[in-house]
Amino acid sequence: MTTSTTPHPPAVPLAIWPVAQTTAQWQRAGRYLPGCSQHPGKMLPELARRIVTEYSTPGQVVLDPLAGIGTTVVEAALLDRRAVGVELEERWVTLAHANLEHMLPAGWRRLAEVRAGDARYLPEVLGDLTGTIDLIVTSPPYACDAGVID
Repeated sequence: MTTSTTPHPPAVPLAIWPVAQTTAQWQRAGRYLPGCSQHPGKMLPELARRIVTEYSTPGQVVLDPLAGIGTTVVEAALLDRRAVGVELEERWVTLAHANLEHMLPAGWRRLAEVRAGDARYLPEVLGDLTGTIDLIVTSPPYACDAGVID
């Protein structure tokens, strides 16, 4: 029998997070702008809050490289994190900016931004943040306008 001297990283525990006891529509009602319903794949606000709370601390930097309407960015800023999103499609960048303005009080607005750009080229889009990202939260791209992604 051989034994390995290579240390193994600790196992990530299995967890079930109750984040959908209220529908996505109700989680956004009265908070997010009505145009958000048009986005094909939205992060649940409660799921974004849970991930940010579990895996970061206030003051840390959270990145969503596929930001969409800005759900993760908004929720992270409301939890006192510096939050940056990157979004490819201009219509969602515009809506994400509007959500930031709509949902974040003046004192919190400085914590959040959404940049237009391609997540395949993050060093170019986020060069000023190199070495400062503490947590990346994302979900896959669900759909894009024809011809946006080569």
